Amino acid sequence: MLPSVRLFSVVWLVLGAESLRNKAQSNWRRKARLQSSSGRSIEERLDALERENALLRSEIASIKKLSSFTLVALGDLHLDPENMGGHLSAREQIVQALDSDQAVVVSVGDLGDKHEGMKYPDGTVGQAGCTSCFHHARDYLEGFGMPFEVIAGNHDLEAMTEFQTDEENLAAWMTAFSKSEPYFRREIAHKTIILGLSTTRFRDAPLSSHEVHIDDIQLAWFEKQLRAHPASDGWKVLVFTHAPPMGSGVRALQRVHIKNGCAWLNHTSDVKRRRIFLRLVQEHSCVKAWFAGHFHLSHDYHDSLGWGLGSTSDLGGAGQNGDSTKQGQERLESLSAGQLGSQCLFVQLGVIGESSQRDGMRQTRIIRGDDKSMELWTVNHHEGGRLRHDATLFYSDMDDNVPQLIRHAIDEEIRPGGKKWFSARTPRTDDGCYLEIADEPDVRVHEFASEPSEGLAPSPTPAGSPEKVCWWHMADGKVLGVHDNMLIEYDNECLAPIGVVVEDLGSQEVVVVGGGEAVILVQPNAAGYSVLHPNEDGSYWRKFQKNKLYRTQAKMRERLAKNWWDLQQAEVSYKFDAEAKVD
Repeated sequence: MLPSVRLFSVVWLVLGAESLRNKAQSNWRRKARLQSSSGRSIEERLDALERENALLRSEIASIKKLSSFTLVALGDLHLDPENMGGHLSAREQIVQALDSDQAVVVSVGDLGDKHEGMKYPDGTVGQAGCTSCFHHARDYLEGFGMPFEVIAGNHDLEAMTEFQTDEENLAAWMTAFSKSEPYFRREIAHKTIILGLSTTRFRDAPLSSHEVHIDDIQLAWFEKQLRAHPASDGWKVLVFTHAPPMGSGVRALQRVHIKNGCAWLNHTSDVKRRRIFLRLVQEHSCVKAWFAGHFHLSHDYHDSLGWGLGSTSDLGGAGQNGDSTKQGQERLESLSAGQLGSQCLFVQLGVIGESSQRDGMRQTRIIRGDDKSMELWTVNHHEGGRLRHDATLFYSDMDDNVPQLIRHAIDEEIRPGGKKWFSARTPRTDDGCYLEIADEPDVRVHEFASEPSEGLAPSPTPAGSPEKVCWWHMADGKVLGVHDNMLIEYDNECLAPIGVVVEDLGSQEVVVVGGGEAVILVQPNAAGYSVLHPNEDGSYWRKFQKNKLYRTQAKMRERLAKNWWDLQQAEVSYKFDAEAKVD
């Protein structure tokens, strides 16, 4: 246990009911024994006191052990049975970083690599989501020699050649891991639990099969768990899902997840189901942290740790305290509950595999905590297992209703505007890029050069510039914006990007007319225009990708049709040649 965590563990002695009872019993025993030793010498009495002190120290150590925990949080595994070197060395590095501490290992799914035809140790050949993939992943997780939990990610239901339905695929996954349900609950310390939720559909997805969907049964169970573990009773809850919830404030993600509608939990569901996670977090302050993977991006991005909805972390600090720095290497961030809307820290998880990383970094998180705080560490596998202390989260309590995050590795952060920054930008109410549309009959959406500096208004640039940032409300309440030469639709409550309306604006100018009633794309030199109509459901973003089962079946039909056509052409050619020989 690290020094700062040790310091706060002892406090549980005063606050916990069990510790108070133990202390009372200890005091009673001490008093009784001292009374019985009244006829002894001073040396004998001192020896008795020392024994009682040793007993008390032992009790404190036991309480400390009960209130502390260590977790290993694994992002998308994507194990390739024919290329396991990187994963095996990463496992050794993690165990070494734990320094003999016992931990609970949590995998957020996507267990198998994404290419087909992988040969497994049992001699079978398969793909991600097949039975052999599950057994191989189970063996890998058991190799840590520690208890583990696992949830299903989108690729874990992808074995369409082995299973006809999502239900069959999910049942095989649960059987492989001896699970009766796709979710899990585990108490890892006194009044500290971890909860995990799995995706349940792939073939039945209305759009992209890679959307992580939490069904209504799990949602009901999740809400029941939060109600049963209130913060008022001292409970702390840590949540694990494969993808992050909408409203988590993540700004470093790839455009493919936004374009295909598979970035957030229940991304394409109705408004209620896609916002339910953030609303539950807002309602239940017992949720202290939420861990998710899916994007294959590293822990070095500033927004891999964030407060979610309402966060102003891009300004270098959050909340009324602003930005304070300790020794030039630590930053204190806090956010009032009213401003934040929740007390949950959203945490992104990187990947281990070389083939699955998307920014050159391979990382795993280690979490060490107690009833007062939680330390976040990164094992940098791409650097031989270098251990880095990223941040410390101090929970809010009854006296101080403000959670605080101290960042310890800000010199290694990738921040907006950096060369390695991935961004499908999330607007902020204070970013200076909002356009007032409602009071104007017609508004030409001038493009703004990159994101404005703090305290400065954006500068307009000529139409068609690839660096443009602005956003606005339509008359029907929908939120649209221009960023990185794309026209994007955002959720109008949490301002998370939900889809791409126009993937490449080129040199077209965006004009909003009728006080936000219609959006027009004007071609260069006023050569013409086109109207962007909303979809039947009222949204504007385009559905670019069908689910994989539909696409696979479409390819099969195309192959059948081509084979038939080639056969017909061959028969016609043969008949023509035969007739030519007769003539």
